[in-house]
Amino acid sequence: MMEVECSKDALKLLHTAGLEKTLDTTRQTWHRAATSLYPHTEDGFTDAVEKAEGFFNSGGPLTAPTEQTTLYRQILAFFDECDDEAMPSSERQELWLKYPLVMPYIALGDRVLRYKELGFQSLGHLAESVTGFCLGDQPFCAREGTYRWVHGSYKNSISNEWHGDLHVIQTDISIPDTQQYLFNAAEFTGLVRLDPGKIRTMFAPDTYWDMFLMSLLRYAEATGRKEMPEIKDWQDVLRETGYVPTHKAEAELGTDFALWHVQGELLIEGRKMQEHPIFIADDSHNFHYPYLKDGKLLFMKPDEQGGIESIQPEWGMFKDMKFRANLIYEPEELPQLLRATYKLFARDRRRLPAIMDVFVNDRFRRDGAAGE
Repeated sequence: MMEVECSKDALKLLHTAGLEKTLDTTRQTWHRAATSLYPHTEDGFTDAVEKAEGFFNSGGPLTAPTEQTTLYRQILAFFDECDDEAMPSSERQELWLKYPLVMPYIALGDRVLRYKELGFQSLGHLAESVTGFCLGDQPFCAREGTYRWVHGSYKNSISNEWHGDLHVIQTDISIPDTQQYLFNAAEFTGLVRLDPGKIRTMFAPDTYWDMFLMSLLRYAEATGRKEMPEIKDWQDVLRETGYVPTHKAEAELGTDFALWHVQGELLIEGRKMQEHPIFIADDSHNFHYPYLKDGKLLFMKPDEQGGIESIQPEWGMFKDMKFRANLIYEPEELPQLLRATYKLFARDRRRLPAIMDVFVNDRFRRDGAAGE
């Protein structure tokens, strides 16, 4: 299935309508049903079929508006095709795009027919927006509690998954000039079709949440933002964002820990490195190095084929290596990055306040150990 996402304009409309939370709490249903042999067994699906069948059995099409008839026809057609157990998973997923009114109805019920009250110009606009939102991030960061924000043409997502792993995604949600719209409405689209080049990811084991946090703190320090509210008043920020638990013993029950391994240096363009660099190793054993360049925080990934940039070539390990920027963050995104990290930090719960204490109070010693 071609990846899809919610467009920037659609995200604004969904936010204004107050629908994000409603849709986010049911995303897991969509992601299970997208590959299920029996999607009609998922929550809310049986009721939709019964409602559609009752509509036609009672002669509804004779008196109902055309949009309502179209909606119920799509529901029945969708589930009729889903009954084919031999259908490949990829084709089954495409049904969500073939019948784009089904997902919005499962999520919102008859409210979909009052689309103008929700700020949408047509039923098609609402359908594209909801479908793009629910299928977005698939199969990544689909978990309820994922932290998302949009900056420029990029949608950013950070998740701790059920087992605590660090999942970071940047998706270009700009609309291609050649895109075909589901409802032939070129003036608006709620859904963007993606190619692989539009998605940048960093998936790392749970043990690298510390390093990710230190990357952000060192970036704030290097750019003169150490006193920003998201750092100085980090506890108030955490109370506001809340905490997303995981199915991970360390995060929920605690363990012994030391702070020595959160030491490390942020690589900065034009500045010679004095210590070892901060790094994050992803699930494919690729290393990402946070790097400050032109005021931006880049997560640089070695790439011998497509890499175009050298960083700290005088350091032995980086000699003759080429890198590319895998993730790119602007300075104004730092508050969002910190908020997401506090909310999703999947290590021993005592670890976050310990790290913040030694950083805020400048108690990291130059010898590489954390002050007591």
